[in-house]
Amino acid sequence: MSAIARSSWHTGLGPGRRIVSLWFRVLAGLGLYRRLVLLERSLENPIPEIPAVEGAQGVALTPEDVDAYLQLRPDQDRALFMRRLAAGHWCFATRQGGRVVSASWLARGVYPIDFLGRSLPLAPDEASVYDLYTAPDQRRRGATDPRAVALMRAAHQAGYRRLLAAVLPENEAGLGSPRRFGYHPIGVVGFVGLGRWRRHFCRVHPVERRPGVPHPVPRTP
Repeated sequence: MSAIARSSWHTGLGPGRRIVSLWFRVLAGLGLYRRLVLLERSLENPIPEIPAVEGAQGVALTPEDVDAYLQLRPDQDRALFMRRLAAGHWCFATRQGGRVVSASWLARGVYPIDFLGRSLPLAPDEASVYDLYTAPDQRRRGATDPRAVALMRAAHQAGYRRLLAAVLPENEAGLGSPRRFGYHPIGVVGFVGLGRWRRHFCRVHPVERRPGVPHPVPRTP
């Protein structure tokens, strides 16, 4: 049974919500309130074919690729890269011209969400995409596409049926790329905090029932 309920809820930012969005950014910066839109992508649906980006290839990184990864992510270190691999996480990247230009991680068992300081439990058939980063000079140029397709294909071949991801509601560009690859919002995860007190929440919208098909809705974490 899924650790997080499935659904087809949709969301978006309209012009009238921009002031509210700015207020949320202020609260997030103060550590008082943070939330992310929770996305899902069923791997039972076809994985899209995308136009090839010249010289780009989607690959899984190995320990031998740590230096190339750190050239993209100088804010991280070798020990973190190795710890994630040792924990069974996979790193997928787009290589172009010998350079890693986009990378993200795939986790099994739990979904680590550093922005919220928590993790979500995953069912055996679920995996989560986290810590996506693309080189600034490669954004909006299709650099994420080979990485995303390689990740989905590998997860599907490994027997996973669903991917989860989370993005800031204000990050319209961050929402646009997942939508192209079949992700859709299913809820909101976040916290309200004051000082040392913090209350986490995970609101997942109920599953839409289809005639004759039972859809149990497990408790959310």
